Amino acid sequence: MKGLESRRSRHTPKRNPFGDAKDPQRRFVLRPGVECPRCGTVYFLKQDPQIRRVKCDCGETTAFELDQIKRYFAPEASFRCGYALQGEWSEEK
Repeated sequence: MKGLESRRSRHTPKRNPFGDAKDPQRRFVLRPGVECPRCGTVYFLKQDPQIRRVKCDCGETTAFELDQIKRYFAPEASFRCGYALQGEWSEEK
């Protein structure tokens, strides 16, 4: 039995640090976005923005330049919604 246990542990798949590929809630993606300075919500940009303003749910309207767009890690489900609340995202380093 000892040999069987060591074989199992050696062949156990490694966990993905960016989440589970099968579960969109737990799979993280890296996407461009703009952070609201008031509440910290990140709004993801799905294409090159023509209008460079973001109207946040907190009431803040933020104008931004192209150099202010950063890349953020967030759950894929958040990207599909278009935004991630503070604490759900991390900035690319």
